[in-house]
Amino acid sequence: MPYRPTEIFIYTRDQDNLFALITSALDQLGLTIFDARIITGHSGYTLDSFTVLEDTGLPIQDRSRIKEIVNTLLHYLQRSDSPPPIPARHISRIQKAFQMPTEVAFSENTATGRTVVDLVSWDRPGLLCRVGQAFMSCGVQLHNAKIATIGARVEDVFFVTDRENRPLNDPVKYAALREALIAQLDSAKED
Repeated sequence: MPYRPTEIFIYTRDQDNLFALITSALDQLGLTIFDARIITGHSGYTLDSFTVLEDTGLPIQDRSRIKEIVNTLLHYLQRSDSPPPIPARHISRIQKAFQMPTEVAFSENTATGRTVVDLVSWDRPGLLCRVGQAFMSCGVQLHNAKIATIGARVEDVFFVTDRENRPLNDPVKYAALREALIAQLDSAKED
């Protein structure tokens, strides 16, 4: 019988580096993110949905564990001025067997005024936390995301802008973000 993952919903005022902050907190809690939807509204608020399991693959059932997750997320969100910690979880030998080079592609969505970042890589602990770190280092704002894990492969789509809410739309910015993402994700191979 397959386990039913837990969904975590976060509705909060949008802020710089929110994605990096939340994914870092979930990583510190030892949770595996299987799916996520990030929706930022025009009202300045964001609704983020994360589908997670314990690192062991088991569902979250214990009320004290749920309380720990809620308290940790609240702690991180209330101290958003502190940089999120870098992921430090171990990558198993099985996960390492599925390594593949990270692929990053960009396109512009003129209807929404967002840059679309398509990311394909291999699944491992802390992947989204590392993506958030790369966005943070490049001054990229995340507005929407569709996160999908298919077996050992992740196919994620991010809708981003610069800090002034403009599409990246610049080969230099594309190159810097691609380099930051690949450095964050492919450096995880040695962890």
